[in-house]
Amino acid sequence: MEDMENRSAQVRLVGLKTCSTCKDQLHFTAFYSNAARSDGRNQNCKKCFREKQKVYCARRKQRDPVGYHDWRIRNGKTRGVKLEPGLYSRLYAAQAGLCAVCGNPEPPHRRSAMLSVDHDHITGKVRGLLCSNCNFALGHVKDSIEILAALIKYLETCRTTSDSPVSIL
Repeated sequence: MEDMENRSAQVRLVGLKTCSTCKDQLHFTAFYSNAARSDGRNQNCKKCFREKQKVYCARRKQRDPVGYHDWRIRNGKTRGVKLEPGLYSRLYAAQAGLCAVCGNPEPPHRRSAMLSVDHDHITGKVRGLLCSNCNFALGHVKDSIEILAALIKYLETCRTTSDSPVSIL
């Protein structure tokens, strides 16, 4: 017990700690806090911890893609949208893991690589799962059918005429 207290005191006094993965000696702020540890900091530096998390999540997702999404939902990773248990999995399976608008999977470079839960902001009713691009587009037009219709008309006008509908000075 004394050894742990001495280590904790040394970390606070000197401000340095050795990462158990990369073995670099770093300032204690380079480690996430962890109340369960004697020195109050995680054993891996933030960089190594993030790398380990990426590997862990990739393995978990590869083993069970639908279960991985359920795990994220059970652990509150839905960005504020409350879902009944299993709804994400049912939607994901019904849409074959593809966006309800464009029919593409979530781009692999996205941070979460999880389709977004689209819902009506007034009623809260879930409409489907969208890739981040379609979800952003819908968000930017504020779910307005009028704005979307105007955008379609604009694109059609530009496509059918050789001149731009806006005169350039």
